Amino acid sequence: MADVPSRGSRFELIDGPLPPMPEKPNDTVVRPRKGPGILVLVGAAVVMLLVALALPHPTPDAPPPLRSPSVPITGASCDLSSEGCRVVRAALWRDSTAKTLREHLDPEDVYFTGYSYAADTRYTAGPRLNALGLEIYRLVDGGTEVFVQVARSDADAIRCGTVTHHRCVRQRLADGQEFWMTTTDGMRDGIEIQHSPDGSYVITLAARNVRGGSAPAVTYGDLIAVAQDPRLRPPPD
Repeated sequence: MADVPSRGSRFELIDGPLPPMPEKPNDTVVRPRKGPGILVLVGAAVVMLLVALALPHPTPDAPPPLRSPSVPITGASCDLSSEGCRVVRAALWRDSTAKTLREHLDPEDVYFTGYSYAADTRYTAGPRLNALGLEIYRLVDGGTEVFVQVARSDADAIRCGTVTHHRCVRQRLADGQEFWMTTTDGMRDGIEIQHSPDGSYVITLAARNVRGGSAPAVTYGDLIAVAQDPRLRPPPD
């Protein structure tokens, strides 16, 4: 066989000790070179994440938010079968009725400072506000309290004498109007009347001294004048 020329070796055999490594100036330590630093990789990952979040992503169609039922603030066109409507109508009625009572019984607006009502059929009755009531009073150092209820019919109204716990009798005025009235004659026992204008609805009014504070006198004539005010009506149906 023909002789194959031998390749030169990449290694060179040297007899004796290894030659010294060249030194860097100022005794600089030479460290092995590494790949990209960990902080560089983390920074790049954060940048990529921010870019991904900034890009728009398609999302499945979401259903529109549910709309809460609303009641007109005026309460003039809402349905009384709705609880929200009844709340608005009752609040508007009480504000207006309390104002009417103060105009008659406290025209200078110096005594009665508020009104109240309770969760009782005297104050709210029927699924369509068949009867509504309230009491006006003086918050500080007050004694006189005036109760009013307006009902859509006799069946919805309280019985005359319920508030003062006295019997009522029928009285006919000179103009022909009829009232039911208690026979008491002072604020200590209380006075109470009931009237049905044209037989369409029923108004009950009572005045009494319920505390030991100041107690301006309220007469039967005062209550009759209030009952004859055309603004004293049930809320619109």
